[in-house]
Amino acid sequence: MLAQPRRFALLAYLALRGSRTFVRRDELVGMFWPESSEDRARAALRQALRFLRTGLGADAILNRGQDEVGLDAEWIACDAADFLTHLQRGSDEAAVAHYTGDLLPGFHIEEAHDFDRWLQGERQRLRSLALDAALRLADRAEDAGDVAGAAERVRWALRLEPTNEAVARRLIELLARAGDAAAAIYVYEQIEQRLAEELSLQISQETADVIAVVRAGSVGAGTTGTAGRPGGGPSPQRVLVLELTNLTGDDQLHAIGRLAADAVAQGLASVPGLEVIPPLAVGGARAPAEDALQPPDTSAAGIPAELTDIVRRTGAGTLLTGTVHRIGDDLRFDVRITDVSRARLLHGPEPIIVPRSAVLDGVERLREEVMITLGRALTRHAIHVRDASRPPGMEAFRAYLDGLEHFIRGEWRTALASYRRSSELEPEYALPRIVSAIALWNLGELPDAQAAAAEASRLGHSLGRFERAVLDMVLAWLAGDWAAARRAAAVQAEIAPGSIPHFQVAEEARRLNRPREAREVLARLDPEEGELRGWIFYWIELAAAHHLLGDHARELELASRCRRLHPDEPAAALLEIRALAALRRETDVLRITDQAMSSPASQRQQTASLLIEAALELRAHGCADAAGPLLEHAIAWLTKMNTGHESNTIRRELGRALYYAGRLGEARAIFEDLTRASSDPVHRTGFHHAHLQAHLDAGYLAVIAAREGDSDQCLHWCSRLEVLDGRFLFGAQWFWLAAVAAVLGEPDRAVVMLGRAFADGLPMELFLHSDPHLNLLRGHPRFEALMRPRG
Repeated sequence: MLAQPRRFALLAYLALRGSRTFVRRDELVGMFWPESSEDRARAALRQALRFLRTGLGADAILNRGQDEVGLDAEWIACDAADFLTHLQRGSDEAAVAHYTGDLLPGFHIEEAHDFDRWLQGERQRLRSLALDAALRLADRAEDAGDVAGAAERVRWALRLEPTNEAVARRLIELLARAGDAAAAIYVYEQIEQRLAEELSLQISQETADVIAVVRAGSVGAGTTGTAGRPGGGPSPQRVLVLELTNLTGDDQLHAIGRLAADAVAQGLASVPGLEVIPPLAVGGARAPAEDALQPPDTSAAGIPAELTDIVRRTGAGTLLTGTVHRIGDDLRFDVRITDVSRARLLHGPEPIIVPRSAVLDGVERLREEVMITLGRALTRHAIHVRDASRPPGMEAFRAYLDGLEHFIRGEWRTALASYRRSSELEPEYALPRIVSAIALWNLGELPDAQAAAAEASRLGHSLGRFERAVLDMVLAWLAGDWAAARRAAAVQAEIAPGSIPHFQVAEEARRLNRPREAREVLARLDPEEGELRGWIFYWIELAAAHHLLGDHARELELASRCRRLHPDEPAAALLEIRALAALRRETDVLRITDQAMSSPASQRQQTASLLIEAALELRAHGCADAAGPLLEHAIAWLTKMNTGHESNTIRRELGRALYYAGRLGEARAIFEDLTRASSDPVHRTGFHHAHLQAHLDAGYLAVIAAREGDSDQCLHWCSRLEVLDGRFLFGAQWFWLAAVAAVLGEPDRAVVMLGRAFADGLPMELFLHSDPHLNLLRGHPRFEALMRPRG
């Protein structure tokens, strides 16, 4: 059989598709005999199948109708198939035992590029699944107290991916905990050398920090946590400030309770030696009203059960809660300060009562009293209370809170209107400008986002550490510096574990091509808790991490759960489509797109974008026949919507659909017209953070010219790409030059251009894995090394 490698490859392909899973003959002909005429290819397939039946038994090869064939796995032993079976049954131990190395190492078929791409993808997929299984076994060993056993499992995983820094870092930590510092240092030196020699990368600061602790001889079980402190319990200097509870039922008092808490947190942030977790960092959590109804009790303590988890997650050693309620025409503020580590109350300030017309005076007095109390109790500093900036006015603060509610729901435009009103009322108030910059970023309006961030920077003197980290993250986004964004997000996560800012660490890790780290971060968060409840982007990011790691079965579970939670969101449907396409479940993909087209919201332009993305995902995973009709549906849909009164976004989507459908002349006409109509090369289209999706009209025109063989036009548009202003492009121009090189059959040049794109800020977005131009590079060693997950 090995004398006929295509026959062996055919057997392997059928075996890995699964027992009694049927494959269309058209697919097999295109994959194994693409260079032959249709008649000769079908004859070769029939001959190969006859040979397999002769060697394996007449019943080994199954037919379903005239067009589909499959394999009965009972007739053949296959380690890779057994490996997958054990994983499906949840037996990681047996699965790892059956993983004996890369799939068909060194195997190659001349002129069967689709098979080579499939084989390369299967190798990576199986390797990633084996690595994940080993890490799960390590988790179980560690939970059982077997640190040495956990280290052996992680060591085995590292052999599969010797440049995986996240795995190496975990092994370093385990070896150090097991008392083998010398081995931990050796592993560090090896990973540092491999990253430099094989990938031209420097070791991350996170790993460098871990080895520094190891070398200092002070590694312990608590050295890598974000909320705790070396040596165990929470620090009293870490102060969690929660929104004051409204006891009266007057809705206006909710804003006053939040304003008071924000003002207190801002004041405490200026006290040397204190680390403050502001209400913004924990989603505005407040003490339960039934507990707050009781007057502060200085003889007993204890934390209300409803707050226990948030205190634990944040690692707070001091908890500040309180109440605000109306007494006639007056307002009364009470504050309760709990020493968490000793489960006792500290002596807090006396209740503050002010006329309702003087609410800001009451907030200011409350802040001063808390600063003085905690400054003396926790830092022994003399506090200069006037060092902190004055809180904003009530109307400005209410507008800010209103914007925050819309922001959490993803209603960016409505949120911006509220933030604009807040800033107009209070020009020196920085927070509305920071969150405005984030909303504008999400809308793709980057010059305006940069202006808002610059204005917030001017007001930076009034920011606490958490707010400063948020601003630093936004500035890093605008510069395309994802490493800096991850560092800023890590500061936020340290202050507010379990929050949306903590989630942001995962998104920044994924953008740096560190999907395992992203998955690990998200696994530690609870999507049903606090401000993460209802946050669709948690599911988007978690599914993306699994997609990048090739764990499509788990990806589908997450995508289906997201769609149940958000049935009307096109982004949720796209998650499920992406996972199903990776699993080659064409019928299910078509079912979901049909549902989207018939839904009440189906007239939205995003429905057509969904069809385009579904087609690209199907094509990327070998289901080209199903992709074509979807693109034609999208073209018809967008043509109907393109009445001349719609935005250029619809015309650009139509151009994309025409291009991917192979209707190059029609696509070229649209992109040429769009290029003449706008001087801005960056345009919004597609789904969330679309400005990071590398959509450039000149880029499409360059690859169209390359595909049509028009070298003069190709050179013209490539020259246009090279001289584009790089601000806010995030490497998109180099991505398109890589695409042109791939189309022209210049893989080495394509990889160089793609590497430059990453260096200029192109993040690891999922479109890179379904892009038809980059799919031409699959199997090229330098491309695979560039795209391989880093952690």
